[in-house]
Amino acid sequence: MNTEVKKQHYVWRYYLNPWKKNPKEKKIWTYIFEANKVDYVSLMDVAQESYFYKMYALSPVEILTCWNFAKQFPPFMWSIAESLLKGYEAISYNMMSETDKRDFSLHILDNMQTNIEKMGRPLLSCHSLEDLRNIPDKYQAVYYLCTQYSRTKKMRENGINGYLQLNKPLLSELYRKAFPYISIIMATKLGHSIAVANPNTRYIFVKNESSIPFITCDQPAINLRIDELDDNGDIKDFELFYPTSPTTAIMIVFNPQLEEYSEIIADDNFVDDKNKKMCKNALSFVFANKKDILNRYCSPY
Repeated sequence: MNTEVKKQHYVWRYYLNPWKKNPKEKKIWTYIFEANKVDYVSLMDVAQESYFYKMYALSPVEILTCWNFAKQFPPFMWSIAESLLKGYEAISYNMMSETDKRDFSLHILDNMQTNIEKMGRPLLSCHSLEDLRNIPDKYQAVYYLCTQYSRTKKMRENGINGYLQLNKPLLSELYRKAFPYISIIMATKLGHSIAVANPNTRYIFVKNESSIPFITCDQPAINLRIDELDDNGDIKDFELFYPTSPTTAIMIVFNPQLEEYSEIIADDNFVDDKNKKMCKNALSFVFANKKDILNRYCSPY
């Protein structure tokens, strides 16, 4: 049996390492929204929630809703959806012992996220355009990136609150209980659409040569076009920005006029704009390698 893991991080601690003030310490400068303060805190205590990836027992109606949700997606995703939903059925319909059910529900999705994080290591090791160009498995890197966009607490809260605003409390509750499943399915579809289906996908390595370091947050992969809405209030476009250290970032855009791989040298205006967007998109935590940078960007919040 696995040792029970209570703290489950929805932002990978390894990802945050480049922002640590001291590589030998497991602490990071953090702006904490709830306390409205900047503090030097342990990586174990940020961007985590007890049992964040737990698989909760679902009612027959909820499981049917999840099956119907999966049918909206392309056939190549069916095996992933099927394996996850069979897991939900097993714990919901008591198809295993109580001990096995508890072990399965607490660890299976957490272990899956660990495997996805391994896919992201080549991306986080990119220190140049050439490194980005030579990533051995582009789809795995993009899939990792999409999970960092979809799996966070902010994405869960947005979904829960969105259904409440639509006066759909049952769907809101299902979103809370089955969020790990929903986020994986969404990331799989998004990753395929970026890395496989769209011929206009372009990858940009951003080298920060400004006087300002990049910051990051508990929603580290952000859509730069999130404020551009259509007449129905839906987001019109998608342009992904993901800082990988205080001096580097990855962007994914859809522009056929660009080369498939290119580089941007970021100046102060570019970094300042992205840091402001990062603060705006955070839910509970913003991270930086320097205390004064957090004071500069987070004080208005």
